[in-house]
Amino acid sequence: MKKLSIFLLLVLLAYSLFANGVLIKNGISGQYLTITGCRVETVITNQVATTVATMRFYNNYSVSTSTVFAFPHPPEASPTALSWFVNGAWHDAVIEPGAGGSVVPPGEDMYPALDNYLGKTYLAFPVSEHVQPAAEMIFRVTYVQLLPYLNGRVEYDFNSSYGYLTNQPLDSLSVDIQISGNRTISNVLLPGFTNVNIDIDGPTASVDLMASTFNLDLDIELSYDLAMENLGASTFSTFIDHQYVPDDLGDGFFMSIVEPQPSADVIQKYFTFMLDRSGMMNDASMQQAKDAASYMIQNLNAGDYFNIVDFATVAGTFAVNHVPFNPANRDLALSYIANLEPEGSCNISGAFDTAIPQFGGAPDEAAHVIVFLTIGHPSTGIIDTPTLVDHIDNLVTATDRDVNIFCFGVGTNVAFQLLSMISAAHQGIATYVGLNELLDVLIDFYTKIRNPILLDPELEVVGQTGNITQIYPDPLPNLYLGNQMILCGRYHQAANLVFNIGGYVLGSHVNYHYEHALGQTSEPGMQFLMKIWAKLKIEHLMALYYQLDPYSPQAIALHDQIVQISIDYGVLCSFTSFSGGEVANPEDTVPPALHPIRITACGPNPFKNHVDLKVMVNDAKRGPLTLNIYNARGQLIRSIIIYPDKAGEYIFRWDGRDAAGRSVASGVYLCRIGVTGFSQTARVVLIK
Repeated sequence: MKKLSIFLLLVLLAYSLFANGVLIKNGISGQYLTITGCRVETVITNQVATTVATMRFYNNYSVSTSTVFAFPHPPEASPTALSWFVNGAWHDAVIEPGAGGSVVPPGEDMYPALDNYLGKTYLAFPVSEHVQPAAEMIFRVTYVQLLPYLNGRVEYDFNSSYGYLTNQPLDSLSVDIQISGNRTISNVLLPGFTNVNIDIDGPTASVDLMASTFNLDLDIELSYDLAMENLGASTFSTFIDHQYVPDDLGDGFFMSIVEPQPSADVIQKYFTFMLDRSGMMNDASMQQAKDAASYMIQNLNAGDYFNIVDFATVAGTFAVNHVPFNPANRDLALSYIANLEPEGSCNISGAFDTAIPQFGGAPDEAAHVIVFLTIGHPSTGIIDTPTLVDHIDNLVTATDRDVNIFCFGVGTNVAFQLLSMISAAHQGIATYVGLNELLDVLIDFYTKIRNPILLDPELEVVGQTGNITQIYPDPLPNLYLGNQMILCGRYHQAANLVFNIGGYVLGSHVNYHYEHALGQTSEPGMQFLMKIWAKLKIEHLMALYYQLDPYSPQAIALHDQIVQISIDYGVLCSFTSFSGGEVANPEDTVPPALHPIRITACGPNPFKNHVDLKVMVNDAKRGPLTLNIYNARGQLIRSIIIYPDKAGEYIFRWDGRDAAGRSVASGVYLCRIGVTGFSQTARVVLIK
């Protein structure tokens, strides 16, 4: 039974970085304003990162100039806000329908070093205001992302290396990363930096980095390890004030992270690597493809079966059917791969005619996996996209097996819609990479899907009809050892979430049962759940959209729905872009500090009855202002939330009581006040 897969469009590398932005004067000749400072503020909660990157630029030219701000990003992270300061005023961009701006005029080539730095996917924003000579311009980008996770390790990257764009150092680099979750953090690594402070305290950690005269030749590549405990399923939820929720699907948002125990049984694979060896493959790309195929063959599991299908004008095959993985077959396959050479045209239909029927003899309980790599469009055989997609569907149906097809498009001239439709229809992922990036991407991908442990999973929510809704992704992806399944949904009122995840393991149906309470209060630090839900909803609708003729009424309706969600929830997508630039505060003519908030007073301290914490809010658009109060053992005892509607001073008053209204003991308490991407802490003493 075939299912529509969640569509994850990975236009860049699977391990792509967010990076410093570039303020471009001329994208053809490679002229840029000088970047002088960067501050990165990140809050990571259970592998969900919200980052605010603030960059300062200096007009080193002798004339007033127009600019385009470009910010490279991988699509698995979603920009949510863009602001800039120029000529004495802050401006806020808005999300609107339509494609974004361009770095160079149509038909012109981008400066090679700039093209290489920006990659295939980047935010391009033409700034309407000119920046004067010797004047500063500040840009601030906010984005949210689900961080890569494998076997307990979480990775967060920010590319601060400009490569060949400039050799001028930053005046200052500041990094503030706050990490929290439900699992103990055993290690935090930030290689290459000596002036970094890392503090680990159980399930929380902080990373602070301050550098002056920083050379732009080193990336921020943070990783941290989680103890392999508390596995199974963890659920986090929050209830949002209705005025901040743009629809009536429920004011509650929740996310469940499901991860199997490392000892879970690994399912046997029947694996086919389909390799494009048409004349469109150059020698370098062909060698990378051959190296990737060799790596996958060498890293199969005992008990797996495999085959290789190569295609040009006609298709070839290593074996008539899948063969068992053993040293003899491995060595023969490596020799077969080594002798492949590019030639001829691209017959994609012929390749699938050869590859798919071979799965008819595979056991039904095994994982049936195709990794399909191509560099261009079909040029012989079936070349019409809808006809070819239907043909592949019919081939799979005839095998009576679920075949997962993972497509890799190499270079810029790939059949985008074709590969997207193939993967989306067969529980796969469509990935698009540069000509020189293939080997690393395929190795990273195969490491993650090497060990399947739950096939054809299905979600059942017990009871709560009409209360708990809109859970994504839908349907669920297969589950692999060391990876996680992320579910995000909505609810109308507090409830006990009871759900089952069923699927097949080694031919037997298994069912995992989980229960979690969903509250009806606004939980501090969980506002990001709105963005993550909207992101997953958009990805689900995009999967449906790419199954259709883009000019059909159904596709147009889906397009409009995606655009509306993007605008309503402030999550950029393929169909929307940043535009406009209303003055955020016309009376604010002085560039504010990079800190969005600042604790200005705390007293009386020590205190007996109450203590007031005064906070100056410079940026009210960061969302709710949260005060978390911790005792000396690091336990959260009370949270207070304020919703600022404008910049200015706000006051938190704590009466020395915990969340249940009970008086707490005398002692030292830490009061952490935070907004999205930033926090400050004050120490107070209660005396009775």
